[in-house]
Amino acid sequence: MTVVAAPDVNQNSPLALDLVFVRDTAALEKLLTMSASKWFSSKNELMKTYPNAMTIKSWELVPQQVLQLSEEALGSPRVTGMVLFADYLAPGDHRAQLPLDKVSFLVDLSSRSFSVKTKPR
Repeated sequence: MTVVAAPDVNQNSPLALDLVFVRDTAALEKLLTMSASKWFSSKNELMKTYPNAMTIKSWELVPQQVLQLSEEALGSPRVTGMVLFADYLAPGDHRAQLPLDKVSFLVDLSSRSFSVKTKPR
């Protein structure tokens, strides 16, 4: 996975990212209804509600930062789904479900939102 932060990412502020590896269908369904702001404000509570259902990898990026993450760095847990949350200052869901049938992701962090491009296996 490659994460690229634009020069004006998050309105020139650091941006928190959480990649959530989900092993439980009910937990995945819950996460897919949440905005990033709700996720970041309630993730400790969710970890207590679903104690064995999620593994979280977290980063904070600054403008113009590029982050290269290998499969070894991410790990390869057996999961039901993967959800990426970005804690933008701007309103919006700022959430993406990453497909399990892809091996390479490019996460493009712009000023007020992000996009994910994938490559097939």
